[in-house]
Amino acid sequence: MPSAPNQQTANPFSRGGGGTVFELKVQAGLLVTLLARGHIPLFQNATFCELHLQAEHLDYETDDAILVAKDNAGVQRRQLWSVIRCTPAMEAGVVNSAWTVQDLVEMATA
Repeated sequence: MPSAPNQQTANPFSRGGGGTVFELKVQAGLLVTLLARGHIPLFQNATFCELHLQAEHLDYETDDAILVAKDNAGVQRRQLWSVIRCTPAMEAGVVNSAWTVQDLVEMATA
């Protein structure tokens, strides 16, 4: 049965589980980086020591990943990751307007 003219059809990437596959690839990369003690951006002079996946149970608004690192003084730093596949146009518009630096600081220090 043909779809109604005004009905939108999901793109093949969405219908095929592309978002889930992309998220799993990012999470696998983070796990390998943790195990190899690799470099994570913005964690300068700190060791990546914890990774929480699907971390909504830790009362954060993002459920994708929380990365924790410790510097030489033992101070913990956290990064909250929301894994989204987007085009450059989306990144420039939607993503940047959705998250402000203040939002991220408030969530990381809560």
